[in-house]
Amino acid sequence: MSARSLPSPAKLAPYKTPEEAAPYTGFTANTLREKAKRREIPHRRSGKLIRFSDEDLIAIQESQAVKAETPALRVVARRSA
Repeated sequence: MSARSLPSPAKLAPYKTPEEAAPYTGFTANTLREKAKRREIPHRRSGKLIRFSDEDLIAIQESQAVKAETPALRVVARRSA
């Protein structure tokens, strides 16, 4: 049997603490923790530790985007002759 080797640390995605992730999201570290506890934002857990991957941070940023509204179509009734 061959032992399974782990990828080198350079290939593993670095996970950020709430303090490290906060500047990327616009939230405070405490807000990130609370939203993670309520499962409102994507995150990773290792026991009680909350961590964020780059993909999690991108998803959080995209969820904050304001969608542009399309102008309402104006319906004009035609008059019969």
